[in-house]
Amino acid sequence: AQQELAAQKAALETQRAELDAREKENESQRTQSQSDAESALKAKQAELDTAQQELAAQKAALETQRAELDAREKENESQRTQSQSDAESALKAKQAELDTAQQELAAQKAALETQRAELDAREKENESQRTQSQSDAESALKAKQAGLDTAQQELAAQKAALETQRAELDAREKENESQRTQSQSDAES
Repeated sequence: AQQELAAQKAALETQRAELDAREKENESQRTQSQSDAESALKAKQAELDTAQQELAAQKAALETQRAELDAREKENESQRTQSQSDAESALKAKQAELDTAQQELAAQKAALETQRAELDAREKENESQRTQSQSDAESALKAKQAGLDTAQQELAAQKAALETQRAELDAREKENESQRTQSQSDAES
């Protein structure tokens, strides 16, 4: 019985030693697992911090790009307004020239009518002189009419050029809006 008791005690000590060794091994594994988990968490946190910094940088770049596009749009609007104002001023000046030319033509027509009346009165006295003077006056009238026609054509050409310029400025504004939308979309992506 004593030998059996001694054997059981020895077996119990061996079992305790095995359990202690297994507990130390489990503790070591648990410590290693916790260390690995903390390392992975730190790495993930670093990735998150980097991603947040990159996102902040992209947001800042987007805001800068928006500000640049807004400034460019304002500049284009200013240029379009100035170009339109210049074209309208030139058109008004040409219209004033045309009005003056028309007034001069009307005055010349009135003078011609007066001259014709005078020439008719003098026709009996000098038929040859009257015919020559009337021919000269009609030639001058035709030349002035031709000048007036040319001025009207120039005015029409300037009006067409103004419409073309307006269309080009509208197209450029649409292109800038498209670029800003594309750039904003790219940046947000």
